[in-house]
Amino acid sequence: MSDATVNGQRRRRASFLAGLAVMAVALSPPLDAASGRRLSAHMVQHLLFMLAAAPLLVAARPGAWLLEALPVPARARFGRTLHRPAARRARRLITHPVVVLTLAVGGFWAWHLPRLYQAALANPVVHMAEHGTFLAGALLFWGIVLDPGPRRRLGLGATCGFVFAAMLVNIWLAAGLAFATTPLYTVYAGRSAGALADQQLAGVIMWLPADVVYFVTLLALLRRILGDLDARLPRRVAPEELARLGEAGR
Repeated sequence: MSDATVNGQRRRRASFLAGLAVMAVALSPPLDAASGRRLSAHMVQHLLFMLAAAPLLVAARPGAWLLEALPVPARARFGRTLHRPAARRARRLITHPVVVLTLAVGGFWAWHLPRLYQAALANPVVHMAEHGTFLAGALLFWGIVLDPGPRRRLGLGATCGFVFAAMLVNIWLAAGLAFATTPLYTVYAGRSAGALADQQLAGVIMWLPADVVYFVTLLALLRRILGDLDARLPRRVAPEELARLGEAGR
């Protein structure tokens, strides 16, 4: 096994462990308890799931490890199931960029509607469904953005548009929270003083850190696009090389 392969495996393991660590922080009792009292704390929890844990887990590509952990008969059955026509069609549908963007962005908006959001705070099962929706949508989203394979679902240029669309929709929702003049979630009014200020802080938290992540991702994608273009362009021959070639031809 080459050094590059070993280093790649180490990086993926480190990424996987970091993703699990971020999830542990998001679900830790102090932050989880604070999220029930303050919208800003709940927003931090959501962003940890979607913009930190999810990309780290996707970058780790743990599917092969999880399959190796299964007994051989179970692994064979799982492989046969995945290659059935119905399973392939379902996989293509659920990973289609339009479906992924709808689930990731639409789900995030839907759960921040006052009725659904307050239902999640009132019911632990609904709360788990909310967090599960955020994490699943984010895993699908980053699965498209960080896809390293040559057969990407989206080209790099289209992926930039994909990320920009998510960033734009995030800005709209964040601005709605940050510039609201009345508390949108009445459940917080009775749990903490300054519910409106906390809501505006939550909007700022959703706006700035999230957009920094999206913007850095866009820069990384643009760098890859420029690198690909540079690799395809014919190399200019330096004057010294031209002179050397001329002397060799004499």
